Amino acid sequence: MNVFFYFILKFMYFCTMKKFLFVFSILYCLFSFKIFGQYIFPVDFPAGKAYLAGNVGEIRQNHFHAGIDVGIMTGTKVKASAKGYVSRITNSTSGYGKCLVITHPHLKQKTLYAHLHKFEGKIGNYLKQKQKEKKKTEIDLEISPNIIPVNMGEIIALSGNTGASAGAHLHYEIRTLDDVAIDPFMYQFKELPLDKAPPVVKKIAFYPLHINSRINNELARKEYNVIGQNGVYSVPNIINVKGAIGLEMLAWDVLQNSIHTFGISYIEMKLDQKTIYSANLRSIEHAQNRCMLVHINYEIQKKNNQAFQKCYVADGNKLKNYSHIDKGIIHLKDKKVHNLTIKMIDNWGNSSNLSLKIQDNNTSFSNQFIPDKSLTRATLQYKVIENTLMIEANYLKMKGKEAFFSFSGVNYPVKLSYQIGKKIVYLWDLRDGLPDAVEAGGVRLPLFFRKMIPPQQEFWYKSKDLMIKFPKNCLFDTLYLEARPQSHYLDLHTNFVPLFLPIEVTYFSKNVPKNAQAFAGNQLLKSIALIGGVKFNTRQLGRFFFRPDITPPLVQFIKNDGKTILLKAIENETGLDDFKAYLNGVYLPLDFDSKTNILSAEKDSPSHVLKGNLEKTHLHMF
Repeated sequence: MNVFFYFILKFMYFCTMKKFLFVFSILYCLFSFKIFGQYIFPVDFPAGKAYLAGNVGEIRQNHFHAGIDVGIMTGTKVKASAKGYVSRITNSTSGYGKCLVITHPHLKQKTLYAHLHKFEGKIGNYLKQKQKEKKKTEIDLEISPNIIPVNMGEIIALSGNTGASAGAHLHYEIRTLDDVAIDPFMYQFKELPLDKAPPVVKKIAFYPLHINSRINNELARKEYNVIGQNGVYSVPNIINVKGAIGLEMLAWDVLQNSIHTFGISYIEMKLDQKTIYSANLRSIEHAQNRCMLVHINYEIQKKNNQAFQKCYVADGNKLKNYSHIDKGIIHLKDKKVHNLTIKMIDNWGNSSNLSLKIQDNNTSFSNQFIPDKSLTRATLQYKVIENTLMIEANYLKMKGKEAFFSFSGVNYPVKLSYQIGKKIVYLWDLRDGLPDAVEAGGVRLPLFFRKMIPPQQEFWYKSKDLMIKFPKNCLFDTLYLEARPQSHYLDLHTNFVPLFLPIEVTYFSKNVPKNAQAFAGNQLLKSIALIGGVKFNTRQLGRFFFRPDITPPLVQFIKNDGKTILLKAIENETGLDDFKAYLNGVYLPLDFDSKTNILSAEKDSPSHVLKGNLEKTHLHMF
């Protein structure tokens, strides 16, 4: 069966009506305008197939990759895939870099070309005109129809390495008019490479989703190695699970003769032959692309740089790419051994299968406390798992049968949940209250919870030293906010919890220096210095530092031969935000390469000479 139709049929079979309508709108767009042959590939490969470095659905740092990356040398000619008009031009030192979008009214779609080196002809001239009018190099232009028409095959740009790019390539997307990215593989370009290698699975993990969940007798995430190769994988031992459990998988696709890894297009999980979860990642809705952060285990990605994909739909995940029963959550209702199978299919139709067995055979532990008799010092530590606060005590010598959770000076006894060896665990549902300390066995552990922040609504947190605005939909899930001011920094929760939208933080402390700016590591955040404090926006939680940013950048002249002007920005660690230069009193657009700190300008035409007085070069930090 044609690979394209296979994916469509599999997805539609498991769709709910809402998702069916979403998919049908895409299919209607594709088929109504004769999907096959309506586009040409944007780059010529007369000697063979394209070299791919990325595909749709691939896991990136904070989003799904929404196009294909074609590895080519800088300066390669890029063509318009179909007739249309240029509807958007961006010139940026980050993100897509130099990028343009062509709208194709007859197809009711658009194509995107990113990380370009140079815009050709009328497109480049239009950009420079607007840059001079606005006296701004970094620019994002939305363009009306009929201003810049293009024909199929017309040279529109030269490929490059601009923006957030790690090497020369063309990033190419096909989108609907409402910005749903569609996998270019659906269009069967003859330039795309062939492949027979199936997806690869390295590990799986089980994650507890409720206070009563257990994995091998513990409320803890557990990883398991996978054995097998060539598309056939398994986990050798039966895994004990109890309660509401989510499965995660560390897997990716590979391409023959390529050093890169790729996203898996389709994932389907069955429990005893019944499909309980599927994900089709051949289309990505840009407005919800950041939901990738809860499609994976974000904490593990931050800690270990491993993208474990969840085979269940997490709270706050608004992507429409899933079909499921009970969100794909596993909840065994008997003591029998059950079969889990996961099928993975790549862009070429190559498939891999993973099989494993699970059972609710967890041991019921007595809550009898067994004191430790070693000389090792007793410790307490904590972790939040979903809505559960887990207190782990080690090497307690006495009084371990219960812990005392303190609420504004009032102690509440909580019996131990289980003990394994020297480890004793106490569990508390944070929806019942936020404790400020826990004591067990003579050891006290202070806690720094401030407030339970609900998701999906605007919320203001206010205290003497801290004010935070949580915009509507900025959180994926309920946040049990922790905040701990220190002498030279602020710990605001943990960076293992993702945000969908930025939050606004206002922090007051005698330790915040005058004219301070906020930093997340060495990254300068957009900040406003206040008397005795600072206000800043952030799209991540974690540790923030505050210090003045008083070292201005310098500019060093390198070259001016009449054709090209080259300057080098000598900056501090924070980076450039704005840069302006004037040649003979006329604004001169400068391109800034953040990888080399080079500012450059090229002459507009053969008769144009870049000579004269280069004046009033202005650089501004973030």
